[in-house]
Formats: sequence, structure tokens, C-alpha cells
Amino acid sequence: MASKSKRPRKRIRNYVREYQIRIAQGLATGKSRSEARGHARATDVGESARRQPFDRSNALENALKLMKRGVSQKEAAKQVGVSPETLRRFQKLNTASQLEGRRWIIVDTRPVSVVMATRNKAVGSRRFQQPAT
Repeated sequence: MASKSKRPRKRIRNYVREYQIRIAQGLATGKSRSEARGHARATDVGESARRQPFDRSNALENALKLMKRGVSQKEAAKQVGVSPETLRRFQKLNTASQLEGRRWIIVDTRPVSVVMATRNKAVGSRRFQQPAT
């Protein structure tokens, strides 16, 4: 009788058990359940989620300008080439906005740098608050 070659058996992973171990280890080290799963804390926001200074060359600023003129949020995002959700997040973080009827009333209180040039005098920059429009 011919003997069969013995190949090592392939290990079958128990993903449920591995997941439970990972959660237990995370909780034991003081992490929340979501942190143990690999997610960031709600308070750990990324760089793009922080309030940004006024920048005229930013596409999101151009979208806000369009919205001040009466263009819808979705259409303004489409015209400048960003997603509507990105514009919503930027608007919520950087402005005090209200929807009145079908038009956004945007109040932007971030300081704006203005460069002033005069003859025979030094050129400087000053920071002004944007008027509420």
C-alpha cells in the first residue's frame, strides 16, 4: 500500500476570537472600544478639520463667495470642484451660517490680511475683521 505524503494542515484562523482578543487588550490598556478597533478619538481631529485662516486662493473660499451670491451649496461645490460634504464641513467650521428659505446667510468673522500700498510710504499689512454681510 502506498503511503500518502503528509502535508502540514493549513491553519484556519478564527477571526472572531482574534477580534475579541484585540478589543480586550485595548480595553486593558485604557483605550475606548473604538480606539481598540483602530479608530481615532472624536477629539483627535485632523489638520484639515481645524479652523483655517482666510485664504483668497482656496477653492472652498470661492465656493463660499458663490454661496453669498445666492448659489446653492451643492452647485457652488460643483463649480469649484470640491465635494458638497467637504464644503459643508468647511462652512460649518469656519463661518456662522444660517439657511433662510433657500438661501444661505453666511457670516464670516475670520480676520483678513489686507496689503495697502501708498506712494512714498512704507507698505504694510493690517488685519481687519470681515464685515458681516
